[in-house]
Amino acid sequence: MKKDPNCAYSQKGNLLNAFGYEVGELKVSTVILFCEQSHRGIVIVAYKDHISEMVDISDAERDLYFKEVNQVAESLHKLYQPDKVNYGAYGDDGSHLHFHLVP
Repeated sequence: MKKDPNCAYSQKGNLLNAFGYEVGELKVSTVILFCEQSHRGIVIVAYKDHISEMVDISDAERDLYFKEVNQVAESLHKLYQPDKVNYGAYGDDGSHLHFHLVP
């Protein structure tokens, strides 16, 4: 597994705990409950390997990652019954593939 010593998603521990808590590990991703809960249930689904872009993984790996993003979204719908889940993929503070899911 590729890791970046400055990446919270790769290193976890104190770097990750500054903004979230790992709540689940799937085959190719990690689910992180975001500390800031202005919308109940905000999570991050981070790809396990330290990659920056979806083009850096195979089609099969990308399909599995999005399947896991969908599994997390289904769980959020069951838990919180939101009208909508918003999906955000930002790389402004880091270069690790991850999605924010906001019910």
